[in-house]
Amino acid sequence: MAPTLEAISQFPKTLERHSKQANDGEIDKALADIGRVKNLNPPAYNEKTIGEFLKGRAIHLKQLVDEYFVKSMSHEFPLIDESLFNLKRHLTITKKGKIYTVVRDDTGQSREKVEENVGAKTKTIIVPLFAYTPLFRENHIAKLGGLSTSEPGHDQFNEPIIRKTTLTLEARLPGSIGPNLKDAYRHAMEHYFSTLAEMFTNPVAADIMYNEGEFAKPEIGAIWIPTAGSIQIKSSEKLVPLRRETASLDPAMVINAKGRRYLVKTWMVDNEEPFEHYIREFTSGDLKGRISSGKR
Repeated sequence: MAPTLEAISQFPKTLERHSKQANDGEIDKALADIGRVKNLNPPAYNEKTIGEFLKGRAIHLKQLVDEYFVKSMSHEFPLIDESLFNLKRHLTITKKGKIYTVVRDDTGQSREKVEENVGAKTKTIIVPLFAYTPLFRENHIAKLGGLSTSEPGHDQFNEPIIRKTTLTLEARLPGSIGPNLKDAYRHAMEHYFSTLAEMFTNPVAADIMYNEGEFAKPEIGAIWIPTAGSIQIKSSEKLVPLRRETASLDPAMVINAKGRRYLVKTWMVDNEEPFEHYIREFTSGDLKGRISSGKR
């Protein structure tokens, strides 16, 4: 367990440890592997074996083309290990009145108890350590996570209800988007599309990419570790009645066959009005065993 502030101070080093940059040799090898696998022939000549071989070769080529793309992109921009985004932080939140605040913030589970103030309640929420938001959009707000709790209560008429509270944690990207970031954005997009253009010069890669239809514009975003003080905690409350009075009738199962409806079974639902007399009035045939006394 360590304070999250320590993780924030180590942010550049953490990124460096979880990133890897490809060199020219790795790109050349990825390209050569595509050509080598493309030219492989099946070791046998019966229909079943050839079909299995061609299917396996297609899957392998798809993997090699994906690897070629990754190597080409990471030659310019280091590839971030996905394990980075599995890192978590534990936020201990205190409620006093209607205000929620973070009273403890760790990158691991704390075994120490947080002292509760009078009238305060504490909860621990586990959220990703790194926040993410797409760039060049309206608000640059990242949703970190949330928590829902339910507790029994009574409404203004003293009827039993369930009081459901939902907490949402958000953080706004710090700073502003200046000219340097816009230049970096243009450079990233230029490299992405030039990588695609280069790959389309390879017939195998071009065919696979065309069949996959992977030409979508990539999303440019930002990752950061929000400080505890920058996290906004929003709460909403919903009152759910335990008993819902309705004017609907008890349901009946019917079977539709050749434009006619046939009664299979009825059943009773709490707080709903019985309608046995309607069934008897509008149904022909023996109703024995079709009208339920309440069992489902």
